[in-house]
Amino acid sequence: MNVCGIDVHKIHLWVHIKDDKGNDVFATTFRRNPKGLQSLKRLCQQNHVSKAIMESTSTYWKPVYQILDKVRIECAVVNAYQLKVLGKHKTDDRDAELLATWGLLNVLNSSFIPSIEVHQLRELVRTRVATQNRKGAIISRMKTMLEGSCPGVTEALKNLNLLYAQLFLESWGQQERVNLTFEQWVDTIDDGRVRKGLIRRKSVLGYWWDHPLDKVQQYLLDYQMRQFQFYRDELIMLETLIGTTLDQTDLKMPVYLIKSIPGIGFLTAVTIAAELGSVERFNNGREAAASCGLTPKLKGSGGKTHTGRITKHGPKSVRRAVYIACKSVIRFSPSHNEFYQRIKRRRGGKRALIALCKKLIVQAWTMWSRRELFKANVAA
Repeated sequence: MNVCGIDVHKIHLWVHIKDDKGNDVFATTFRRNPKGLQSLKRLCQQNHVSKAIMESTSTYWKPVYQILDKVRIECAVVNAYQLKVLGKHKTDDRDAELLATWGLLNVLNSSFIPSIEVHQLRELVRTRVATQNRKGAIISRMKTMLEGSCPGVTEALKNLNLLYAQLFLESWGQQERVNLTFEQWVDTIDDGRVRKGLIRRKSVLGYWWDHPLDKVQQYLLDYQMRQFQFYRDELIMLETLIGTTLDQTDLKMPVYLIKSIPGIGFLTAVTIAAELGSVERFNNGREAAASCGLTPKLKGSGGKTHTGRITKHGPKSVRRAVYIACKSVIRFSPSHNEFYQRIKRRRGGKRALIALCKKLIVQAWTMWSRRELFKANVAA
């Protein structure tokens, strides 16, 4: 069994091959481009490489992993921190040799690499979170501008995500409504609920309808509304694509199970399932929670152990999704509400929310492993 160690960089690949006795077989360098990747594949096949070990350097390792995985070479991706701990003198050639040596000895812990479909689902979920954040930033900028120039408008509109608020901001200052009063414009809207929402706010919105913004402020508002509409449409497309991609994975069943927890929606369930990746990765639910960074740091000395803040290891997206979902879970699930209130009385609200986040991940893993829907007494 020959083992190949690969030190991956943006431009080059340092390759070192050893046989099962630890003897050097081949060492060379390739460029990280299509020609270099094909040369690496041929070299591994010619030297009967059965396992390749590489660092998880940014995203540079992905094409290397994919091309070797296609020819059924076992690939292990390890965190660069392990090499930093084990190897004192680091050079690119030395790193490749160390990867091959330690791969033979099986002293490196390989990272979990999901299937291509699950990886794409992760990327879509994370892109949706980033898009949602950009949309929220635009709303904040619009509120800041309106509060400084049009007192009372943001208070009357309340939530700029609502349809009546968007219609008002889109039509406000447009040339086609110059000859319409506020009441006449409202009458042109087909949706009865939107009309009622606008009429209830007539005193403020009607005043500003007759006092439009100046040219600069109107341009800035229109510019931000165009950005808002762009991200709103992108979110719709992303959510549609998330559903389509989910159908191509084996995560449909766990998403259905996780969604059975009261207060957990479809997108939160998809985020949890995609970031966990596979139920077989973990021996128990606590390991799953630890992979999400929801377990406390432990500090021990002299037989005494102290717990600190959570580690925050792993993907931020799953912690964010579960934390936001906690408010709905507390509202709709009596058992989770009782758990939250019990911790809150002893440790405070913020720690209680973190404890509930951990409990939800543990329960999600438990239901996934048992293939059971949510029960109020699921162990956590």
